Amino acid sequence: MSLPNRKICTAEDYWNLSEGQLAELIDGELYDRKPLSRVHQELVVELSASILNHIRARKGECKVYPAPFAVNLMANDKIWVEPDISVICDKSKLPDRGCEGAPDLKTFMHLPCVLIG
Repeated sequence: MSLPNRKICTAEDYWNLSEGQLAELIDGELYDRKPLSRVHQELVVELSASILNHIRARKGECKVYPAPFAVNLMANDKIWVEPDISVICDKSKLPDRGCEGAPDLKTFMHLPCVLIG
């Protein structure tokens, strides 16, 4: 059975999302990202700072970017993701709009869900 007609989304659709709307583009489909919790953001900040301090202590030149930061994963405008933390060491991958190609390190943090009631 064929799938119903649906719009194939492009990088242009991704970049034209409303200000503040979080989403990822994967294989022609936009996936909404929910706002992150306070605890999640605190962990991202702490881990980002630790990674940055490690790089600086070793006189490294890699850049650390916490989300939201757009990553064109395959550098082909088809898969855009926003890892919680991206580390990029190759400056040629860093145009103004984000990262072109896979970062040297990317993290996605998943916190356990707490059910109440």
